[in-house]
Amino acid sequence: MGHTANHTPGPWKLAKINDENGHLTHFVTNDDDSIITYALPRTFADEELMANARLLAAAPELLEVCKGIAKLAEGQGHWNMLEIAGFAKTAIAKAEGN
Repeated sequence: MGHTANHTPGPWKLAKINDENGHLTHFVTNDDDSIITYALPRTFADEELMANARLLAAAPELLEVCKGIAKLAEGQGHWNMLEIAGFAKTAIAKAEGN
């Protein structure tokens, strides 16, 4: 542990666009609509593709919740259990597409 990730800051969101040939492309972007990653539809069934893309889009929030839980468990956190539960439920809902 102790290593700080140098990933693109969240929040991330799902986006999709039809190209000039009518092919739908899914990708994950940040708040300024910069592309974080593509989800290639030829690799997975559409339902699995969307589930993977939702999980990727929720990654920053899930990471923050995990960090908060770890700090709370060590007695260093500023969140209480109800706050963490709320943040966790929000991140899980985003990952599950709810």
